[in-house]
Amino acid sequence: MTGMANTVTGALVPLVAIAGLLACAGPREEALATHEVKAPEPPQASQAACPIALPLQTSDVFIAYIGYLRITQGVHVGPVRALGIVRDGVLCETDGAFMFDTMRLWRVLDPTSPPFALRNVSGFLDRMGEDHWVYHAETGGGDLPFGTLLSSKPMQSSQFKAPNEEDWAFFRQHNANCVGQGDPDPATNPTCERPELIAVSDIDSDGSPEYWATRPYMWDTGITVWKRTPQGLIQVLEVCSGCSD
Repeated sequence: MTGMANTVTGALVPLVAIAGLLACAGPREEALATHEVKAPEPPQASQAACPIALPLQTSDVFIAYIGYLRITQGVHVGPVRALGIVRDGVLCETDGAFMFDTMRLWRVLDPTSPPFALRNVSGFLDRMGEDHWVYHAETGGGDLPFGTLLSSKPMQSSQFKAPNEEDWAFFRQHNANCVGQGDPDPATNPTCERPELIAVSDIDSDGSPEYWATRPYMWDTGITVWKRTPQGLIQVLEVCSGCSD
């Protein structure tokens, strides 16, 4: 990465059991090392039905997030980054190839607020994992805080909520990761960055919530979705456009 700014410009179908939730995780499926939980093996048919270039259908819900303004491979990457699609009981990573100028997105945690229209939709080659093209955009309605989740349809309050104290306590207990970002002078005693819990959902209505949280890397910060279990956290989805730089 050659630059990162300090400021930034935000009815689901029921999901099936956790095996379905993890169907698109592929090689990124993992449990935290400090609280290792082996995720169930997803069926091969579900994996094949959930490619990263999945087109957006009428019944789907597209989820995006607000990332930091940055330059990747000489490209000015807009703050709106593709995160996932919810389709037929599966949460899948997406490259956002279906994004277009004037596409409307709502804030997940504030669905009654006016939607934002995308502008300047573009893309770049992301080398995190296998090389793949990733799309991004700017909002047409002012700046949104980093980590704001956006959706292609207004979400019901029963589907997503802000984390409460109990959610935070569980998340901190099972995710103590801390990452030093950038290339600071060791003499300054730089602090490390910890994941921040953004939202809580129970998309599959199984009583075990999903935790949507920031995930710091050395050169940027992405979003990871975790499934809460009695044993700890299982990673469902991980996205950080350009973090491989």
